[in-house]
Amino acid sequence: MEYALLVVGSVDVEVEIEARPLPRSDDYDVTSLHERIGGTAVDVAVTCAHLGVRSSLMASIGMDAVGLVDLLKHHGIDASHIGMSDTKTGKHVTVSAPGGTSSLLYEGANRHLVQQGLDYNVIASARHLYLAPGPRGLIERLMPHLGEAVVYAHLTPTFPPGMLTEEIDVLVSSSRTACLYTGEGTGLEAVSTLRGMGPRAVIASDAGAAAYCATDAGVSTLSLPSGQAHDASRYESAFVAGVIARYLRTMNAKTSAAYGLACQEEAHKQNKRVLTQTDALTLDERTYQLARLAHE
Repeated sequence: MEYALLVVGSVDVEVEIEARPLPRSDDYDVTSLHERIGGTAVDVAVTCAHLGVRSSLMASIGMDAVGLVDLLKHHGIDASHIGMSDTKTGKHVTVSAPGGTSSLLYEGANRHLVQQGLDYNVIASARHLYLAPGPRGLIERLMPHLGEAVVYAHLTPTFPPGMLTEEIDVLVSSSRTACLYTGEGTGLEAVSTLRGMGPRAVIASDAGAAAYCATDAGVSTLSLPSGQAHDASRYESAFVAGVIARYLRTMNAKTSAAYGLACQEEAHKQNKRVLTQTDALTLDERTYQLARLAHE
C-alpha cells in the first residue's frame, strides 16, 4: 500500500475513570468509566487519513488489541508494520477525583517496539515521518535512521534534549509542555527557546485557543477571535494531525499552525478526539480566517 506518512509511537488502551470517596472509608466509588484503544499515534494517523493523507502506523500491540488492525484498515491506514507481542497492550489510566487527577502508565507491548519492533529500512525510506509519543528509548533508537524524510516530532516532558536537532523539521507540542520543558513563562517564549535548540520549526497549541509558531523568519501568534476561545486541550491530537497534513502539502509552518488550530476547534465542536467527519472547505475557510487575523 502506498502511503505518504509513517507514524511511529505507542498504542495504549486508554481508561478514563471518575470517582468519588465513599463516606467513612478509604475506598472510592467509580461514577464513570470509559475505555478506548488509541493513543496519540493512532489518533493522529486516523485523523490524517481523513484529512486526505495516506498513513501507515509502526507500533507494537498485545493479543488483547488485535482488533486495532481491522480498525486501522477500516480507516484506510496501512497496518503492515504493526508488531504483535506476548505482553499486554500498553495502558494509560486517568483517574479524576475530588482533589485532583492522576495518571497511571503501563508500557506493556510498547517496549517491544523499541526492543525488536522497529524496521529501520522502512523508517529510512519514509517520505514524511511523525515521531509520536512512545516508550523510553524510542527517540534515541530512531534518530540515527531518519533518512531523507521530513520529520515531525512530538515534544514530551521526557524528550531527550540532545535529540532536539535540525534533523527535526517540525516540533509540535502543547504550550503547557513547551513551558514546562524550557522553564519559560509563556508559550511564545517557549517555542522561541525550543527553536534555538535545533528544530527548523516549532508549533505549539495553547489549549486550542491560540497557536505559537517559531521559524527562522521569527515568532508569531495565531489566536481564535475574541470571545470564541475555549479549552480544547483534550483534542491536541487533532491539532497535531492538522499541522502535519497541511505542512506535508505546503511546507509552510504558519499556515500549518492555523490549519491545526482549525482542526482542534472542529474536534472540540464535535467532542471527538479523532476527526473522521470533516468538511474540507470549512476547515480551509477557518484556516484562512485565522491566518488573516494574525496579520491584523
